[in-house]
Amino acid sequence: MISIVSLYVSALTLVQGVAAHGKIYTFTADGVDYIGLLNNDDLPSAAWSNTNGANFIGFQDGVPAAPESPIPWSLQIDDAICGKAAHPGLLTANVSAGGYIDFDWTFWPGNHFGPIMTYMADCHGPCQAVDKTTLEWFKIQELGLVNKTIKGTTFRSGTWAAPDLLNANAGPKGSTWRVIIPTTIAPGNYVVRTETVALHYANEGEIQYYPFCFSFKVTGSGTVGPPGLVHSQLYHQSDPGFNYNVFADPLADYIIPGPPLAVF
Repeated sequence: MISIVSLYVSALTLVQGVAAHGKIYTFTADGVDYIGLLNNDDLPSAAWSNTNGANFIGFQDGVPAAPESPIPWSLQIDDAICGKAAHPGLLTANVSAGGYIDFDWTFWPGNHFGPIMTYMADCHGPCQAVDKTTLEWFKIQELGLVNKTIKGTTFRSGTWAAPDLLNANAGPKGSTWRVIIPTTIAPGNYVVRTETVALHYANEGEIQYYPFCFSFKVTGSGTVGPPGLVHSQLYHQSDPGFNYNVFADPLADYIIPGPPLAVF
């Protein structure tokens, strides 16, 4: 019988070898390691599988602005929920209220400046059976433009959540982004969705959107269940956070897309 450890090593090797822009190929929740491979339904994982493929460059919303981005996608479509044709993985990971999840990204391209946002949605039962279009997302974390001081040589911009802070946490398992689960959240089954928006073509009318989803069982004694929004209501092409020039000098203030952080 093939062990989970050998599957983990195979998945890690495969994804590191084929990742073009970036993915979350492993994650750790409350000290336990999990596989995060997103393009192989045969591996037991809490990550949602999708059919974006190894060369996924993000869902575009806007006009085609570059040779690698020939198709303008809308962020309101169902395929932008956790990835193209996304569906839950076979497993559910565990995390405690107040606990942490470390998402291990592949190294993020140096010109893909943008925010990182993390949402949760209550599955109201097993996440493997949920209709993703009915999930109501509330935001638990966001970070965008951290410092407007211009830096860099080839790609000159300020300091952003991605790629600057993300790649600053690079280690043997990748570039790690930590998410803290709210202490007072009610226990239950949730989808945790962490994502970034690459803005390097935003001044030409296009953004690239990278969503990644994972099924979790949250334990604890909290009672808070914040209201959320279905995916089609989260983002709009006219949002200021999608219409921003990351290469301007000086940089303007940046407004992170989506609803405000949920109140706990």
